[in-house]
Amino acid sequence: MQLSAAIDVRTKCILAMQLARTATTDLAIATLKMAMTDKGDIAMASGCDTPWDMAGRIQMVRVDNGSAYLADAFSTSAINAGIAVDYTVAGAPHLRGSIERVFNSFHTGAISLFEGRTFTNVVDRGEYPAEARATLTIDKLSEALVRWVVDIYHNTPHGGLGGRSPREVWLELKNKVGVPLSPRKDEMRACFGITVERDLRSEGIQLYCNKYQSTELQRIRREFRLRKKLRVRFDPDDLGHISVETPKGWLKVPCTTPEMHGIPLEAHVENRQRMLARYGEEAARSAPIVKKALADLRRLADESRARRGIASPVFTATNLAHLEAHFSDDRVRVDEAFDGDILGLDEPEDAGVAGDPEAAGETTVSLVRDSMPFLGDDDDDDDFEYVLED
Repeated sequence: MQLSAAIDVRTKCILAMQLARTATTDLAIATLKMAMTDKGDIAMASGCDTPWDMAGRIQMVRVDNGSAYLADAFSTSAINAGIAVDYTVAGAPHLRGSIERVFNSFHTGAISLFEGRTFTNVVDRGEYPAEARATLTIDKLSEALVRWVVDIYHNTPHGGLGGRSPREVWLELKNKVGVPLSPRKDEMRACFGITVERDLRSEGIQLYCNKYQSTELQRIRREFRLRKKLRVRFDPDDLGHISVETPKGWLKVPCTTPEMHGIPLEAHVENRQRMLARYGEEAARSAPIVKKALADLRRLADESRARRGIASPVFTATNLAHLEAHFSDDRVRVDEAFDGDILGLDEPEDAGVAGDPEAAGETTVSLVRDSMPFLGDDDDDDDFEYVLED
């Protein structure tokens, strides 16, 4: 497993951690997004007694020269969010001293407590039978790392902070000078969302069996007589809205099913599979069953958040293509051998080359900041925004 992490240099607080099988650009982008969002649900799911509420808009991110960070998708996502990217000199880890030291702390403070570790390299590992002594599942490793960071590391006196703890310094500076507000939902979707192509029809746009429609979208369809596929950007953490690229810019469009607001893709897929496996395609269209399914969906979404961890799926073009095999424009195919891995979480480690979008199947984002939508009230589903282009 690869661990991607972000640290706030001033307070030494860990803003994000993501576990994945391979280090890809998608993992780097997911880590950057996580650093600007509240992680209270992850801390709660891991049994932490301390909140993990450190979040805010990042001004500059300093990274190494790994292929995941050199990819255009990473720099574009950062620039769209107003984040400057500073690439440090290769072979000079002291220029990233804060994050390098904390990785050492991860190892000595948390990982070394468990058997089955692989050590820093094969020389240090020697003849130690790591696989034979493995004791942790990925979920348990995820919980252990979160507990260590949130309850131990953040509350332990730090030499670089004059003996104060990272959380103590964060709260002090938050009260004294404040923290830049994190991007709102619409901006997060515009900057870090996943881009796919969909047809625009009279009934709107269909995405994973959900319809998205608005008066403004249909007005643009008629005005420009749109016939080609349009780029659609969505947030896998919230299927309530999508952003659609139109001749007038990116347009925010709500889902016609209000119950989808705040629902993550993972819960939606699980709910559809359960419903179709139990009732079949035709029966699942009946109003009583649909009503029951929507009620179950909210429960599944709550359960999904309650068990969310740093090893939650990082969506890529690869596992989304796996998902597309089960979805079509009008129906979901029930897989008799469905084993809970419809999202492709157990992809082979050689699924691609990190940093190469085509080889690794990474989801690229090509939105430039000047074409980002003006952001309205996230709670007003009737708002529409777009940017006029020269």
